[in-house]
Amino acid sequence: MKPVQKILPVSAGTDGDMSSIANDGTFPALGVVPLATVLLRDHPYPEVISLDGQTASVPEIEELVRDVEPDVLGVSALGTS
Repeated sequence: MKPVQKILPVSAGTDGDMSSIANDGTFPALGVVPLATVLLRDHPYPEVISLDGQTASVPEIEELVRDVEPDVLGVSALGTS
């Protein structure tokens, strides 16, 4: 198995008319905890760059994906957008 070197998780933003507490109910988001546990078990030294879709624009996210070329790209589906 090829080791995972670069991981880029992106949390989904919240629609403008929704309270941002919908995404901020827990920290870190519960979906990230099991993901990180499995990755650290199988790939102990990954480089992780996390991005908040609430504060970054789609072009910024696309540029980061092109620049970083992550081995794993995760996009949260736990948003209202």
